[in-house]
Amino acid sequence: MAKKHIFSLSFICLTTLLCAQSIQLSQTQQTITGIYSESELQIGGPVSVGTTSEFLFTNISSQENEYAVVRQAISTISGTSNYFCWDLCFGSDIDSSGILTIAAGDTFNGFSAHYEPDFNPGVSQVSYVFYNINDPADRVVLTVDFVVWGMDINEQSGVEINNIYPTLMSNTLVLETNGVVSERLLLEIFDITGNLIETYKLTENINIVNVRSLKTGIYFARVYDKKELLTTKKIIKK
Repeated sequence: MAKKHIFSLSFICLTTLLCAQSIQLSQTQQTITGIYSESELQIGGPVSVGTTSEFLFTNISSQENEYAVVRQAISTISGTSNYFCWDLCFGSDIDSSGILTIAAGDTFNGFSAHYEPDFNPGVSQVSYVFYNINDPADRVVLTVDFVVWGMDINEQSGVEINNIYPTLMSNTLVLETNGVVSERLLLEIFDITGNLIETYKLTENINIVNVRSLKTGIYFARVYDKKELLTTKKIIKK
């Protein structure tokens, strides 16, 4: 009975810890794309600057808490720089933010992550750890992939890619066009470091591509009409 009692207490404690999480993010994974000539890509903040996506932080607990952010560069392309704002902005040489007090139930929209390609194409991945100052185990991580291409995207092409799925794939990837098919339509698969892994020719309105040969991991699918980049999407091979 003693062992069962200890197990029950452990389970209760674990449940309490899980339930104690006070942080809710509007997303925890994001891919921001752009071209090498753009001055800046970003997530959160004003929509007038670069390529942006709204980001919200919410204190879902029943009490006021103090929060901060730590930036962790997972992999970055040489020559690029990045900074982030948590009410105030912190340069590329500062990885820890200041402290913000957020009331119970309040949502804060003052976080933004910024990336400056400076004419350097490739994929950089940066994580941002949001945590409770008084309980560091109370944390949630946002991971952002900044994908920068080395050519302009031509939005005037007659071919449009309506859908690429599934995002989490096993052996096949499906691409659907708007009904227009070009002899020059190509799918290129790149790994997270920017290396070209596979190239496929697309000849149908609905194309079923065999990706069985890809290893487990994260990839980026790019579709071209000749040299014109039509779209890009992050995909995961399980």
